[in-house]
Amino acid sequence: MAIAAPCPIPYILLFIMIFTILVICLFKIPSLRTYRKRNLVIYALFALLLSVPMYQAYDTTIGPAIVTYRLDTAEDHFSAGKTNTFNITCTNLGMRQTNFNLIVKAINASLIVTNQQNYLQTNNTTIEIPFNFNGLRDTQSQSVAFTIDQNVSAFVFSCLIDYQRGGPIVTGAIEGLHCEFNGTTNHYAINRIYGPYV
Repeated sequence: MAIAAPCPIPYILLFIMIFTILVICLFKIPSLRTYRKRNLVIYALFALLLSVPMYQAYDTTIGPAIVTYRLDTAEDHFSAGKTNTFNITCTNLGMRQTNFNLIVKAINASLIVTNQQNYLQTNNTTIEIPFNFNGLRDTQSQSVAFTIDQNVSAFVFSCLIDYQRGGPIVTGAIEGLHCEFNGTTNHYAINRIYGPYV
């Protein structure tokens, strides 16, 4: 699936149409060409009518907010009985400023939030991480600490964007980690869960 490129042409055509009507009115109605207080209101109205399609054309060319995120690990495994970490790296691929919360959920693991992190922790298996992007190619990375529950053969982390507050289009994300115990190495091997490419 591909994202359709935004097209500002309808707004530009609307601007040209309003501008043409303004010029015709100025030539056909001579009283509009003289300075009067009544004319100032009409000029302001035409300026407003011209500014709306130009803003819409600008806003359309910026396009939607598009982000990608991935869960990065320093090693190819996690160990039981200690605090493990992974990073969530998020990149804004669009030109639009965007702010959203990324929800991280754990199964068979407990997430740890320190006082220095501004994460919202719902319970020990769910946290929300805020991301604030100001523009193109802005990248942010946040660290997530966790402990593996006792006597589990596998655990999973999954991520999704909180769309209740609006949010960007997500493409090419590593949406989660599925980790299974390997008795030979006595570690949990990491398998990445990939998301959709738009």
